[in-house]
Amino acid sequence: MAEADPPELKTVDLETADLAALLARAAAGEEMLLAKAGKSWVRLSPPGADAPDVAGERPLGGLGYELPASFLAPMTDAELADWGL
Repeated sequence: MAEADPPELKTVDLETADLAALLARAAAGEEMLLAKAGKSWVRLSPPGADAPDVAGERPLGGLGYELPASFLAPMTDAELADWGL
């Protein structure tokens, strides 16, 4: 399977950029890399496009703490009273 062409790199002057036009193009299916000072800065892609996989950088729950099942349970009357509710 052939790899997809990389997105077009567009250098944008933040003072004069037509952000609405760039967003409209992305919404229509075009993927772009916007550059700042000649370096990739922001990726615009259409809705539903695959986002880069960054999950390996820092896994969810990296602190090793799990919320107890009661965390989302309704507060008891005593707890509500403690909060002045």
